[in-house]
Amino acid sequence: MRWFTREHHEDPDFDDWDAVRAGYWAYIDSIRGGLPPDLQRLTGIDLHDALFDIAEIDLVRHTAHFRLLTGDRAEFIDCQYDDVDFGMSNLRNLELAIEARVPRRDTNGAVVDWRPLATVLHDEITEMGHRFQHAFLVDPLGDFAVSFRGFTLGITTAPVGGLPGRDDRFRIINQWSEP
Repeated sequence: MRWFTREHHEDPDFDDWDAVRAGYWAYIDSIRGGLPPDLQRLTGIDLHDALFDIAEIDLVRHTAHFRLLTGDRAEFIDCQYDDVDFGMSNLRNLELAIEARVPRRDTNGAVVDWRPLATVLHDEITEMGHRFQHAFLVDPLGDFAVSFRGFTLGITTAPVGGLPGRDDRFRIINQWSEP
C-alpha cells in the first residue's frame, strides 16, 4: 500500500492525512481513464469501516471473490477478481478479518452476540503495468493485497441486521483441495 499505510496509523505523530488523501485521489484521477468500468465504479465506493463477509480464493483457476458489507451496513459489495496473484500478501490477515469474532456482552457480562473483530480502515487501487492491485488496510490486523487483471463489481442492498450467519466464510481452493 502506497498511501494508506499501517505505519501512518500506528505513528501517533503522523497528522498529514489531508496530504495522503489528496495524493491518492490525484493518482486515481491520473489512471481513471485506463481502469475497467467496474473498477472505476469501485473507486467511488467508500469501504471505510466495511466488514468482510466472505472470501473465496481459487488458486487453481486464479480467481478470488470478496464480499464486503459497507460501513453504513446498507450494501454488499462483491468484488470478483480474475487472473489473481497474492504475491507475498498476508492472507492470514484476510482470514482473520473474516473469521475472528469478539463477544458483545450485556451489563451482567453475559454474551449477547458476536461481532467481527476487524474493519477496513482504507483500501486503494493501483495500476501495475498490465495488472491492477487492490490493497486493504484492516484494523487491527494489518494489510493484504490482491493483484489481478480482470474485475467485476456487484452491489446489492443488504438486509437489516448486518452480516448473515454463515458456516463457511473463508475458503481457499488449491491443487490439494476438493473443487
